[in-house]
Amino acid sequence: MADFPSKKHLIERVKAVIEDRLQELDRQFSELQQALLSDTKSSAGDKHETSRAMTQLEQEKLGKQLHELNQMRSTFLRINSTDQFDAIQIGNIIVTSEGCYYLCVPLGKVTIDEQLTLFCLSPLSPLGNLLIGKKAGDKLTFNSREIEIQTVL
Repeated sequence: MADFPSKKHLIERVKAVIEDRLQELDRQFSELQQALLSDTKSSAGDKHETSRAMTQLEQEKLGKQLHELNQMRSTFLRINSTDQFDAIQIGNIIVTSEGCYYLCVPLGKVTIDEQLTLFCLSPLSPLGNLLIGKKAGDKLTFNSREIEIQTVL
């Protein structure tokens, strides 16, 4: 565990990933708005209307993703990840025989400094639910595989 990054560093990296994803979605949304505005100045007809409709659908999809990611960021920022408890709860980083998990929001796989893969799980996910209340040294079975909890940060 000597080379393992600090909990604070891991949390900052996850926060940066959320912010990067938000910026990318904002950029895509802006590009679609520009396309929609410039498309109104071009040709008319069925092809034009189909193109506008497709752009609007894509814009709605991105808008929904933006809303969900903003909610995820809001939830993430409210999580207290500094307190240390005996049993696993929201805000803990868990090192197991199967990998490293951060019980926070359902962000999925996050690569930290190109060397560590951290899986961000919701406590409501099947594995997240199994982890809650466990301690270092405990074992659990998930998808027919035994997982040993090695460290809780």
